[in-house]
Formats: sequence, structure tokens, C-alpha cells
Amino acid sequence: MSLSSISDHATYRDAWDQKLQQLEPAFRQVSSYSTDVLKEILNWGPLSYCIPKRFGGRFESSVEYHEICEIASYYSLPLGLTLGISGTLFLLPLSLYGQEALQARVFADFMKKPSLGGLMVTEPDFGTDVFGIQTSYTKNDGRIHIEGVKHWQGLTGLADYWLVAARRKLDDNRLARHVEFFTYEASTGGMEVQEVFSSLGLCSIPYGRTRLDLDLPVQNRLGYESNMSGVRIAYDTLHRSRFQMPTLAAGFIRRLVDESRVYTRDRKVFGNRLQDYDQVQYRLAQLQAGHTVCSAFCANVADSIDAKPDLTKDGLIANVFKAVSTDLMFDCAHSSVQLHGANGYHRDLLPGQGLADCRPFMIFEGSNDILYETIYSVFCAEMQKAGVSSLAGLVKTHELFQYAVPELVSLLDFSLGENIPQRKMVVLGRILARSVSLSMVQALREQDVSDDLVENASSFLVCEIERELSHARHLPTLILTDDQPQPSWWRMRS
Repeated sequence: MSLSSISDHATYRDAWDQKLQQLEPAFRQVSSYSTDVLKEILNWGPLSYCIPKRFGGRFESSVEYHEICEIASYYSLPLGLTLGISGTLFLLPLSLYGQEALQARVFADFMKKPSLGGLMVTEPDFGTDVFGIQTSYTKNDGRIHIEGVKHWQGLTGLADYWLVAARRKLDDNRLARHVEFFTYEASTGGMEVQEVFSSLGLCSIPYGRTRLDLDLPVQNRLGYESNMSGVRIAYDTLHRSRFQMPTLAAGFIRRLVDESRVYTRDRKVFGNRLQDYDQVQYRLAQLQAGHTVCSAFCANVADSIDAKPDLTKDGLIANVFKAVSTDLMFDCAHSSVQLHGANGYHRDLLPGQGLADCRPFMIFEGSNDILYETIYSVFCAEMQKAGVSSLAGLVKTHELFQYAVPELVSLLDFSLGENIPQRKMVVLGRILARSVSLSMVQALREQDVSDDLVENASSFLVCEIERELSHARHLPTLILTDDQPQPSWWRMRS
């Protein structure tokens, strides 16, 4: 029986795991897997989880697709991200906001042949400032003409379909304030890949710069039939992707835990097993805690995502999910490299490859520093609205902290003060994000999760919060001076 013909999710999920395990050697290549391997995987039908059943897909719950992506990330983080890009950033927005006839045509292509979709938003001069992009469109006689340059779009030159972000050019050549999204088939032409970047990691996903000169029907605009605004579509799509980030992190860190436990069990140092040393035990426990935290996020998403018609107003929790889970990915990869010693520096082994692969997750879809500042700002506004002046007061009244109130009140019983510099806002955002994480970990007690796992992850997060609190209290007022470093200045003694 072919994998794509399996209708039961549990059966498909287990078969998917077994199939990817058989491809393990292909995932461990220096350049990662080939496009032929990717086509084989796509023929198994994982993207059908993002296509509604009325179009022949198997979509019933976003959680099922998250499970598929978690397993993919266990074997290959680039594969998990590829499915995330094509599913969460292309197919799901199209299924929610695309015109019915357009959906039918595109989904039919995905069901009958291995296909990929991507999202084009960022530009050479506009990364974080998404709503300032200069790619423009004009409308004439029922057609849309798009011009501009995009860069760092995942699957450059490889995706068959794209969602392209653009702003309408007004009569005076100014650009409208709002961004709109358009579906475009790459084979139609008008997409010139000017450069494919030499990326440090995620080598199976081409990134580059593409010049656009596109002509398409006006019906290809997302929200065309419902008159949904591009801003709302942008936030909903971005938040859905951030809701999925813990899934990719959980699969990736789970593999790091497994690899590190096996290596430290078998490796002998001074006649003892490496895992018998206390510092090694500490690092292994940190890895395990990182996986528990990401799993707590996944459990929270599973309880909520399908009950919400859109995630436009869920920016706060989406930012927490994305920032904390991607920080944990990098921290865990760093620890795994350290545990593997010199072997961790092999490019074709998981720890070293994973370190390079996971680093950009802290940058794309919102730099974590910016997300932490935003988290602080949102909570600060809610404190003012509730009339509380201390973080402990916020903890007592906000539902996101409800499972960890006693622990957090004792940690956060201080007032914020006024005129807080940006660098301190970022640190306070890190504290608040990890406080939310602690509450979600504590909530796992209601799901019959091992008390040892919950206690371990809770202790880990409390240590993280205390460390950040110390950082916030003693944050240095470092200032960049105009002095230029001189060669060997340290040798210049009179």
C-alpha cells in the first residue's frame, strides 16, 4: 500500500516515520538531501494535510499536520521547514482566503504531482519592516501587474507556486499603505532568479534574490471573494507559522536528546562513561527540559488552534512560541555540539549541521530581539490597562500565567520604573516569555505528563528567569565609542 493512499491519520503518521527513517542516510549528507529525494517524499502526500477534503486532501485539523512536521524535523530540520513553508505559508492561506476556482486548480496540481509553494515578502531594503516593501502592483482591465525584487524567500527557484506580497501603486506613484497577497504559478514566467545565496545552513532549501515582472488575473488576490484585507491575512498567516514553530523545535530537539544520550553513554573518558560526569548530566537535563518546554507549547497549540477562525489577534502568544522555541533550538544544538566534543564539529553529523541549520530560525519571521521587545510592550500596556505597577501584579491577573502564579509572584515582585531603555525591554520580554512558558509547562500536570519531566523543565525555566533578572538589574550602559581598534594596540607601552 502506498503512503498517499492511507486514510487513517495514525496509520499514516507511523508509516511516515518509518519511511523517513529509511531515508536517514540521505539526510546526513553534507549538502543534505537532493531534489529527487524531496520529490519522493512529496509523492507520499504530506502536503495533503493542508488541502481541504472537498479538494481531495485530508485536512481535518492543523494538529495532524503539526505531527507530520514534528516527525520530519526529527530526521531533517530542512525538511520540516520545507513542509512548513509550503503548507503553513502557502497552502493554508490559499485554503482560507483564496478564490474557489483558484483553490481547485492549485490544489489539483498538488494532489496529482509533487509540488511546492512559497511566500515572497522580504526585499533587499525591507526585512523586518514588512509593511514598507516596495514591490508594487497596478490593476487594469481585470489584470494585475506586479513589479519588484524579493530576497531570502525559502525555496527560491524551486517552488511551483508563490504567494507574493505587494502594495498598490496609486495615481501619483505613491504606494498604498496596506500589503496585499497574490497567488502566482512560477511556470507562467516573469520570475527571474538573479542570485542563489550561499547559505550557511539549511542547504536543501535554496534562498536567493528574484526580480518580478508578473501578469495575473485580479482573482488571484487573496481575499478577493471575501474582501478580506491584506493586513489581516498577513497577521493570520504569520501567526499560524509562529504557532507551528514549537512543532519544528520539538522534533529537532528530540533528535538532539536521542543522539546526545547515545553518544555520552557509549563514549569513555578517563575510563568512565561520559554521561556519568555531573556536568554532562546537567547538559543532558537541559536538552530534555528544552524538549519538554516545546512540547508544552505544542500541547497548548493543539488545544486552541482549530477552535479559532483566525489568529489575527494572537500575536502575543505567537511571539512567545516563536522566540522561546527558536532560542531553545540553538541553545540545545550548542550543548549537543559541546557534548560530542570534536565529533560535534563534523559538518555531516547532526550536532554541527543542526547548529548551522537552526540559527536562522532566531532571525526569520521576526528577529527574536524585536519579538521580545514587542512581548514586553504588549504586557506593559496590559499592566497599565489593569492598573498594576509590578510584574507580580500582572502575573496574578493575566491568564497566561495562571498555572505558575506562586512561583512567579515571588520572582517578579518589583516595579518596572520609567524611561526603560530598549535593551532592558528586550531582557524583560525574555523574562515574561519564559514566565508564560513556565505556566504552560505546569499545565502539563493536567495531561498526565511525568512529574519528573515537569519538575525538570520548571526548574530549568526558573533558572532562566533568575539569570535574566540578574541581567536586567545589572544591565550595563555600554556605549559604542568613535575609537577605532588599532593593530596590536595592547603592545604599545610607553
